[in-house]
Order: sequence, then structure tokens, then C-alpha cells
Amino acid sequence: MATEVSVVVPVHNEESTIVACLNHLVAQTHPIAEIIVVDNNSDDSTRELVESFAKNHGNVRLLTEPEQGVVYARNRGFNAAKCEIIGRIDADTRVRPDWAEAAVRYFNNDAAADCAMVTGLSLLYDAPFQNYAARQHRKRCPTPREWPTPSGNNCFILKSAWESIKDSLDTRLDIHEDAALGIRLRQQGWTIMMLPDLVIEMSPRRFVVPPWKGFDYYRAIVRTHEAMGQIEDAKRIRRTMPLVAVVVTGLWIVYGGWDPMKRRWRIMELLTNKGGRVSPVTSSPAAGQAQ
Repeated sequence: MATEVSVVVPVHNEESTIVACLNHLVAQTHPIAEIIVVDNNSDDSTRELVESFAKNHGNVRLLTEPEQGVVYARNRGFNAAKCEIIGRIDADTRVRPDWAEAAVRYFNNDAAADCAMVTGLSLLYDAPFQNYAARQHRKRCPTPREWPTPSGNNCFILKSAWESIKDSLDTRLDIHEDAALGIRLRQQGWTIMMLPDLVIEMSPRRFVVPPWKGFDYYRAIVRTHEAMGQIEDAKRIRRTMPLVAVVVTGLWIVYGGWDPMKRRWRIMELLTNKGGRVSPVTSSPAAGQAQ
């Protein structure tokens, strides 16, 4: 029975989010054995904040990955993890108190025999309509169900599964590293499960980027399937891109105009919003071929 959990948090210039992220990780109903923060060339105060936090929490350690790219930071953390169950979140993720407990409970269930990875619902903090989103998710997924790809800001993988596929993964920076990981696992006969109780909240910063600046993030899912040899899936997803563009624009209007302090939507907020964090997915491979 695997019960100990490592959690990997890749970071790059996350001084505004990392402390809240860590506070949620150390407040779990199932204690996390090690929290591995992997700094990927931050030039703000991220490192200092993590080092200060670690002084009061012995299960927190800071690693450095000099090769720029979230895929390299993730790999560094996964390879360093000591526990059989490895969690992965982003620095703006705030996990629910029973987050780790939900994953451990499922992996130790007889139904999880072929499961290598679990993922869950990602809600937004400081954003409207989240109770509605949670209710709709519960209707669609009342019990664990097989899922095509994990969400990198809310997932767990078995270390044994990671060891079995890590050398076959691509390090291109223009694809989604979490989706590529999920595709490779399924190609090797593993399953990925969506757990209804595995819930996190994240910043809405991804959705306040104007669509004309951030749409390549969504086109990258096509490149990801092509890179992993899923050509027919890539064609199918490419055909949905016009609809994706409409949805992304709608999300930008809703969340880009939301004032979290006044708890209301304002047109001036949308017009003056300079956008959120730039996507870590690039428009060119930059660094990489398959390892």
C-alpha cells in the first residue's frame, strides 16, 4: 500500500503566489511527506520566500533547474521525488484540505490496478460562477471516470509509471508537457482517471490574457498530439479551433472584466487589464527533441 506523497511545484517568478500555494500544501488532512519546489531561473524573490518558508517546514525543499522550461523543472522534481505517489501543481494552485487524501485513497483502491495517474477539477479563485462550475462538474463526473489527459496544475502520478516512460518523453517547449505525458501513459497501456473529489483552485490569470496574445496556448494542443503521433486526434482537435477561439474570447470578456476587490464586472477593468501571466508554452520547439 502506497501512502507517502511527494508534491512537485515548478516555479518561475512566482513571488505573488508561492506562499499561499505552500500554505495550502502543509495544511493537508493527509500530510505530504515532501514538497519539492523547483526554481526555474526566477529573478524575483521567489527563492527567498521558499527558503524562508522551508525554515519552518522540514518537508519543504528547494531545487534548481537551470534549463529554461516547465518540462525541465517538472522532470527535475519528478526524478528527485522519493515517494511512490507524486503530485504536481502550479505555483498559483491552492489545493483543498483533502486533496492528497483523495489521491491516496483512490490509488489504494482495487479499481485503480491499471491507473498510473489521476487528475481533477480546477476552479478559479477571485472569479465568478465557480459554484456553478463545481455543480456541473459533479453532474458530469459523480464517480471516478477515465480521462484522456491530466491537468498539470492538479494531478498525481505513480513514480513507477513515471520511471517507465520518462526517457521516451519530448522536451519541446511548444507543446503541452502534461498532455504529452498523459498521451504517452495511455500509449503504454496505462489509464488516467478523473476524480470528482480532487479539487483545486487556481488564479484566473490564464484567462485575462487577450485572446490575440494567448491563443497559441490552445493551438499547442494540436502540436502536442502531432508530436506524440496522434495524427487523427490532432486533425479532429484542429477542426474545433474556431469554436475554441469563440470560447476563449468569451472567457477573456468575463474574467478580464471582473474586479475581484469590488466583486463585480466592469467594462473599464476589461479595457485597462494588461493581461495575466504569459504562457510557458512557446510558438517554436526551441529546446527540443525526444530524450
